Amino acid sequence: MAKMKILLMICGVLSIGLSLLAEELSPEMMYQEAYYKEIGARDPEAALKMYENILVRYSENRQLAAKTQLRIGECYEKLGKAEEAAKAFRKVIEQFPSEQEVVKEAERKYASLAKEGTLTAVVDRLIDSLKYGDFQVKTAAATALGMIGDERAVDSLIEVLKKGEGSTLASVRVTIVHALKKIGGEKALEALDKLRSSETLESNWIKKVERDVNPSKKIDNLDMLLEKMVSILSDDDSTSMDKRAAIVTLGMVGDKRAVKLLLEMLEKDEESYLEIPILQAFGRIKDPQVVPVLLKMLKVKNTAPERILIVSTLGEIGDKRAVPVLEKILEETKGKKKAKLTYTFTVKNALAKITGKDYEITSFDMKDDDVAEFMSDILGEDYVKEWQEKRLKTEKKYAMKTACISNLRKIGKILRMYAFDNDEKFPEKLNDLYPKYVTSEGKKIFKCPATGLTYIYVPGLTETSDSNSILAFDKKGNHKGGRNVLFLAGHVKWMKEEEFQKVLKETTKKLPGALIKE
Repeated sequence: MAKMKILLMICGVLSIGLSLLAEELSPEMMYQEAYYKEIGARDPEAALKMYENILVRYSENRQLAAKTQLRIGECYEKLGKAEEAAKAFRKVIEQFPSEQEVVKEAERKYASLAKEGTLTAVVDRLIDSLKYGDFQVKTAAATALGMIGDERAVDSLIEVLKKGEGSTLASVRVTIVHALKKIGGEKALEALDKLRSSETLESNWIKKVERDVNPSKKIDNLDMLLEKMVSILSDDDSTSMDKRAAIVTLGMVGDKRAVKLLLEMLEKDEESYLEIPILQAFGRIKDPQVVPVLLKMLKVKNTAPERILIVSTLGEIGDKRAVPVLEKILEETKGKKKAKLTYTFTVKNALAKITGKDYEITSFDMKDDDVAEFMSDILGEDYVKEWQEKRLKTEKKYAMKTACISNLRKIGKILRMYAFDNDEKFPEKLNDLYPKYVTSEGKKIFKCPATGLTYIYVPGLTETSDSNSILAFDKKGNHKGGRNVLFLAGHVKWMKEEEFQKVLKETTKKLPGALIKE
């Protein structure tokens, strides 16, 4: 009898246990228990493990998986792990697009975290720059994504690489291959395998890249990223492209700890080619301590593009110390025929951002046709005709100068392609690029469009030479007031004669026996 009682007790216990187990295995019940642990018991760490268990068991239940993934992000946020929280919210957005209400909440949470600054948000901004930026921005973004090593960038890198097939953006494609190799992982290596087996120019470059590039150490948080970028900028052996990528990335991080180093770089004459990305980074970081430096630059810079970028940066920072200077510029350009329309717009836009006031657009801020119509009504048609003739003459000179810059940039890209195939050495003369890298028709880029005179090329340089060395330049007299000059770093700069001769002397000093004839 006693044995029978014990047996019945055991059966009862087993029955209760099985009943509880059945309840535990209920997906909704598991979710409710985890939710209570997070909200009621205020134990997000324990709740996180429970939510993760639900995802493992019931991933096929899309509705449950979506809201569980959202709660995982909430738990990470409560634990002070912003980076993991951002990734969790991003997964909701990317993996559960049909769950609109949950996705909407995830987007709101992700946007909030992105404002505070996370590595995930920086990677997203770099991916956007890779997709929609110009040549230099794409190259810098691809370089930075390779340094960070985040696998989320692989799809976008491959997409841009495919779009670039057959185009002239060879340097962008090489940089993307470089980035894929650094990121590593199954998806990136599979893409490289396909390219390696293709009969394209990239297949040769990949073989070169594979010899020299190893996967990057994965960067897990913003502090690691900041440390990496600062170390690149502090290293004299870093390439100009790596430095540009580091500056772009620091701007997207928005950390004010980078400002001191960027200011020091801005003051170095030998790194003037980094001025544009540094100013753009200041506009993103928005640190008021750079305002005095920008106002000082505004006094000494002469060209409209330089002044426009400085004014735009001041507008992004929003410091009221810039207001008197900008209003003075506006007053000086008011009603002047020679005032750059884009410049006037930029000044007014900057003032509006800083002060919150609405700066009225006048007739001289309008497009050229609108300006001409206004002048015709007020000053008469004879004056308009004279003004338009002068404008067309000026525009023709500017067009020739711009076309010349374009030619030199193209030459720089082709020289880099040649160096990739020739152990980082540049050719002895420009004609050596024909016919493999330029056609007979394409050789016209070797001549300045303003005069038809061939550019002067500086032989003897390699990819490892000083990035501030001159590669090619205009003959004296091609343009009034100076020359267009191509540098090893890839940029083209307008230089006054005295400054040009100084830099040319520094370049040839490092090339024994070099004789440059004009």
